[in-house]
Amino acid sequence: MKKIFFCTTIACLMAFVQLSWAQTSTSTSKETKITSTDTIRPKYHQDTIRRTLKRDTSAWKRKVDSTTAAISRKTKETGAKAVAAVKDCSLKNVKGPKGETVYVDEHDRRYYINKDGNKVFMKRPATK
Repeated sequence: MKKIFFCTTIACLMAFVQLSWAQTSTSTSKETKITSTDTIRPKYHQDTIRRTLKRDTSAWKRKVDSTTAAISRKTKETGAKAVAAVKDCSLKNVKGPKGETVYVDEHDRRYYINKDGNKVFMKRPATK
C-alpha cells in the first residue's frame, strides 16, 4: 500500500511540475500580433506557396524523369553487353567508332553496343 501511495504521489508531482513549466513568458513576438492586413495575406501566401510548389515539383519531376531515363539507358546497355559477352565472340583487334568492343554473332555479322544499349551492325570492309 505504501508503494502505491508513493508512486501516485510522485506521478502527481511530476504532472504538476510539467504544467507549471508550460509557459514561462507572457510576451508575444511581432509575428504573432494580428493586424488588419493579416486577414488579406493568408490567401495571397497560399496562392504564392501553391505556385511555388507547383513550379518546384515540376522541376523535381523533370529531374526524376531524366535520372530515370539515364538509369534505364545504362541498365539496358549493361544488360546488352553482358548478353553479347556470353552469347557472341568478341574481336580483340577491332574496335567500334568510340572504342567499343566489337562482337561477332552466329550469322558472322559484326556489331557493337552503343550508349543506348542497342546493337549497331558494322559494314564489312571491302575485300580486294
